[in-house]
Amino acid sequence: ANARSAVDAGLHRRAWELALALSPLHMHSFAFDDWASLSELAITAAEALTDQAALATALGNRGMFLYRRRALGEAKATQTRALAIREELGDKIGICRSLNALGLICLRTRELTEAAAYFADTAERARRIGDVHWEGLGRMNLTEARLEVGDVAATLQTARSLPPFFAALHEPGYEASAYWLLSCALRFAGDLTAALAAIDAALRIAESASNRMWEGGWLIEAARVHLAMGDTDEAMNCCRMAASLQRQIGDHSREATALDLVGEV
Repeated sequence: ANARSAVDAGLHRRAWELALALSPLHMHSFAFDDWASLSELAITAAEALTDQAALATALGNRGMFLYRRRALGEAKATQTRALAIREELGDKIGICRSLNALGLICLRTRELTEAAAYFADTAERARRIGDVHWEGLGRMNLTEARLEVGDVAATLQTARSLPPFFAALHEPGYEASAYWLLSCALRFAGDLTAALAAIDAALRIAESASNRMWEGGWLIEAARVHLAMGDTDEAMNCCRMAASLQRQIGDHSREATALDLVGEV
């Protein structure tokens, strides 16, 4: 209501600032209803300002919302528009953000060659400008894309290096993501004991951060590891907890993934 009132009053910069200040909270808590409204209002406000940098940021935020809601076609169009603006402005960090976002979308649409190309470009551009955060994210997502095509041996070494990399940057969310990825790689390689240790580390980080979204995501991988080990009781417990958390959060895509795994168990 505050943001809409600001737009109605012609205070477009204030509406844009409010929407973008809140977007990290929406993103990390999956507050979908508020995120849906404010991400749209941010674009409206930026267009009224005729501020291309503000518009690119708003488009990137809206694209991430659409991606999390799995409206992947619309998300890709939105992120492509953001990328074009950032390239025109010469916004090097913004370009990394857009390339990575497009890679994530391609990962979900199973365009794995395109996803890997976006992530490799992200990591290389970030390396050239000395941004270790985005270089690390590009490397992690590239590892996931290569793992998805079955290149387990080549990705395992990189996957092992990622948790300490993000721990050194004091980024627990990405450290947990790296442990999740390492668990996947180890599970595919058949080292189930090490895979369980990795996903347990991710779950401990989620518990420490009191982040239900992280916990729900990592529980699905924990279920897969327990299932591979033949422990169907623990796998079922993880599945049910994951499905319940995703239902509470409102992430229907991940809830469906958890329920699908219930069926497999």
